[in-house]
Amino acid sequence: MIIHDFEQNSPEWEQARCGIPTASAFSNLITSTGAESKSMKDYARVLAAEKFAGHPITGWEGNKYTQRGHELEDHARNEYEFLTGNETTVVGFVTDDLGRYGCSPDRFVGDGVLEIKCCIPKEHIKKLEYYAKHGKPPTEYVAQIQGEMFVCEKKWVDLVFYCPDLPTLIIRQTPDPKIVSALKRALAAVEAERNLVLKFLKEHENA
Repeated sequence: MIIHDFEQNSPEWEQARCGIPTASAFSNLITSTGAESKSMKDYARVLAAEKFAGHPITGWEGNKYTQRGHELEDHARNEYEFLTGNETTVVGFVTDDLGRYGCSPDRFVGDGVLEIKCCIPKEHIKKLEYYAKHGKPPTEYVAQIQGEMFVCEKKWVDLVFYCPDLPTLIIRQTPDPKIVSALKRALAAVEAERNLVLKFLKEHENA
């Protein structure tokens, strides 16, 4: 594991992520059950485009919901630290030793990872209802949080759902061997597919 001391969303952070799979998009590789996602080949094309260009060209500038998350993240972290007594530390971008894949956790918490979600009220309530019914995180977050533990070599993740004036939900998860094994296979597969697309692009560069 390598920790890159880049401020998240900075140009250096964007460049470090360029062309490699990252945990926020691991749902493009596997489903919540560990099956291969139908989005894998399209995701490989996105990564190949960035590798070919040598800089981010497919970035997403976000929307009002991601802006809300950025604005509320410090409040959510303070709430988490107050409720749990845990101290958190800032982290920029983390990759495996070979820089093949990475993630940007919201914080490190000792042997764990903190991942914060600041949904709008109606969506926040849906997350509370889902957890109350199923006792596990909503499926759309499984690949990301399992991936963050894998990349960061951490023992657990606290997935926090925060919305002002509504109950805060903290879901602790540990690595799921089935999901981690599926993720490893998928990471190898998307790297191979990306490289095939990259080869294709280079062959047609001057066509």
